[in-house]
Amino acid sequence: MLTTNAHLAKVKEKYSDETLNDNRNSYIGRKTEEEIAAFIGLFYVRHLLSLNKYRMKILFKDKEEHLIFAETMPKNCSKFLMFNICFDDETKGLGG
Repeated sequence: MLTTNAHLAKVKEKYSDETLNDNRNSYIGRKTEEEIAAFIGLFYVRHLLSLNKYRMKILFKDKEEHLIFAETMPKNCSKFLMFNICFDDETKGLGG
């Protein structure tokens, strides 16, 4: 979680104040331990339900069939984490 939030802080710096102040973009920035666990859990559930071939936007859109995705976190937050989650400690470089 620490490496993800350190990376998210760098990503957040790239956005303008106008973008960050827009309520529609409230998902940009640090994430709690619960949010990261929920995100990882969604990928686990996606595999358990054999939904690997479905795009995430379809899983979040179909509220009847796959309610767990839309009820767990907003689609934009999930998409933001998907592109920015970080498990490696960037300060240690390659080979740790």
